[in-house]
Amino acid sequence: MEKFKVGDKVRVLDGSDAVSYAGGWVNVMNDFVGHEYCVCEIIDNQKVRLTDTRNYVFDTRYLVKVSSATDSWSSDLVKKVIVNAPATIIIWGDNSKTVVKCMEGETFDPEKGIAMAFMKHIMFNDSSTRMNKWVHSQIPDVYTDFDDSGAWCELFGN
Repeated sequence: MEKFKVGDKVRVLDGSDAVSYAGGWVNVMNDFVGHEYCVCEIIDNQKVRLTDTRNYVFDTRYLVKVSSATDSWSSDLVKKVIVNAPATIIIWGDNSKTVVKCMEGETFDPEKGIAMAFMKHIMFNDSSTRMNKWVHSQIPDVYTDFDDSGAWCELFGN
């Protein structure tokens, strides 16, 4: 069974004093010690290649798996996401919650709902109205002038 799989995030440990470092240790590999990389190729159970390491081969005995980016922050930050059209609700790690709803006449988009919930939580958790006013204040008038086809009139000349 493989110790790592492609896409795993690993930290490189010092293998310079290893008697039989799989793939061979060269001094330039010291530059990678202590840094984190992703596994991009499995050569065999004992050797892998890592992204951004100039194609060197690393011994899996001198790598340690680190949690993925989403593992490290999401379990603390986000407890639960509830997508139930037209609403998106995020229960945060501190048990507070943020609710955003799709505006009347818009098509529900769960990805946009999650993004808007994050923005509201970070910037304006007390008021959707205040957030909407701020968002619309950042959009130039050219983006609000549509023709019947949905095209932006001023950008495309009609």
